[in-house]
Amino acid sequence: MSDAVKRLAIRDRIAVLDVLRGLAILLILLMNIPAMGNLESARIDVTGWTAADQMATWLQRVIFAGTQRGMLELLFGAGMLIMASRAMQPDGPVAVADAYYRRNLWLVVFGLAHALLFMWWGEILFPYGLAALLIFQFRTLAPRTLMGIGLVVLLASGHWFGTQQYNARQQLLHDAPAALAIKAEGNPLSDDQSATVKRWEDLQASTKGTGKETQEERTGRTTTLAAFFKWNAKFWMGFTSDLLVLIIFEASATMLIGAALFKWGIIQGKRSARFYLALMLCAYAVAIPMRVIDTQQYMTLALDPRPGWITYQISRLAMTLGHLALVNLAISTGVGRWLLKPFEAAGRLPLSVYFGQSIICLWILFPPYGFGLWGKFGMAGMTAIAVGVIAFQVIVANLWLRWFENGPFEWLWKSLAYAKLQPFRKTPSAIHITAPI
Repeated sequence: MSDAVKRLAIRDRIAVLDVLRGLAILLILLMNIPAMGNLESARIDVTGWTAADQMATWLQRVIFAGTQRGMLELLFGAGMLIMASRAMQPDGPVAVADAYYRRNLWLVVFGLAHALLFMWWGEILFPYGLAALLIFQFRTLAPRTLMGIGLVVLLASGHWFGTQQYNARQQLLHDAPAALAIKAEGNPLSDDQSATVKRWEDLQASTKGTGKETQEERTGRTTTLAAFFKWNAKFWMGFTSDLLVLIIFEASATMLIGAALFKWGIIQGKRSARFYLALMLCAYAVAIPMRVIDTQQYMTLALDPRPGWITYQISRLAMTLGHLALVNLAISTGVGRWLLKPFEAAGRLPLSVYFGQSIICLWILFPPYGFGLWGKFGMAGMTAIAVGVIAFQVIVANLWLRWFENGPFEWLWKSLAYAKLQPFRKTPSAIHITAPI
C-alpha cells in the first residue's frame, strides 16, 4: 500500500469524531426499531397508544428524528477530508482518489447486502456510498463555498419534497369528499376520481392497520423466512425507487456541510467552549419549537397536511448541529469526557454495530424464526428494547477493542477496499492510543 493511502493509524484518530460516530450509529436504533419491530406500512402504532407510547413517540420525534442520519452525513464529509488530506491539491496523488472511490463503492455493495440479505429495508449505506462518490471533487473548495452549496441543495430539495407532500395531501382532502359522494350515489367515476378514492381509502386504511400493504407486511413478517425475504425485497425496491434521489441529495449536501465544519475546526472540537455553547443554544432555539409544533400536530393522528413537512430539513439540520455542539461542549469538561468515553469504541466499529443491530433485531428478537416478538410491543416497549441493545453493544464494543484491531465488518470492508488483508487481532504495535479528546 502506498504512503498516500495508508490506513489511519489508531494514534492518529480524532477521538471526538469517534465519539460522535459512536453516538450516532448507536442511537439510530431508536429511530429504526419501530420499523424493525412493528408495522412500517401503517401510519400509527396499531399495537397501542398508551401514555408511555405517546411519550416515547414525542421524545423520538422531537429529539432524535433524522439527527443521527444527519450526524453520520456530517461525519462522512469530515472523513472525506481526513482521507484526502494528501490529495488536497488538484494534482494530489491519484492513489488517494482511487482508495476513496474503492472504499465507497464497496460501501454500496455492503449496503445492498444489508438491505437484501440481512433484510433491513431502511438501511443507509447504499445511498451514503453513492453520495460519498459525488462529493470528492469538492474537497479543495473553501469552507464558505462548501457550506453554501450544501445549504442550497439541502434546503431546496427538502422544501421541494415537503411542498409536494403538503400540496398532494391538501388536494386529496379537497377532492376526496366530492368523489366519495359520487360513488355513494352509485354514479360512475372518472379515472381521476377513482384514483382519488383509492388514495383516500388507502390512507384511511393505513391509520387502522387494515390496508392491503399492511396485510402483506404482516404475512411477510410473521410466517416464514422466505416470506420475509420476499416482502423485504419488494418493500426496499419500492422505497428506493421512490426516494433514492432525494436521499442522495440530502446526504451529499449534508456531507458538504460536514466538510465545511471540519475545515473550520468545528466538528472536531477545535473551537472554544463558549463557541459550542452559543452554537448549541442557537441551534436548539431554531429546531425545538419547530419540532414540538410538528410533533403536536402529528400526535393528533389527523390526516391534515403539516407545515413541518416543508420545514423538515431546517429543523433536522439545526437539531443535528445542536447535538454536535452539545457533545463537543461536554467533551471539553472532565465529567463529559468520562461519560462519553465508552461511546468511542462504537465509533471505531460503526459497520459492525450497524449490522449487529440488524442481526439482533431482524434475525433474533422479532422474526418468527427467532423470539417472535414482532408486533407485540408499542413505542415505549420498543424504545426500552433499543436502549437494552445499545447498552449491550457499548459493552461488547469496548471489550472487543481490547483484543482486536478491527470489527468483523470493518475488517472485511477494508480488506476488500485495499485488496489486502487488514489486521484483525491486536499486535504489540497496535496499542490503542487515541488522539486527545
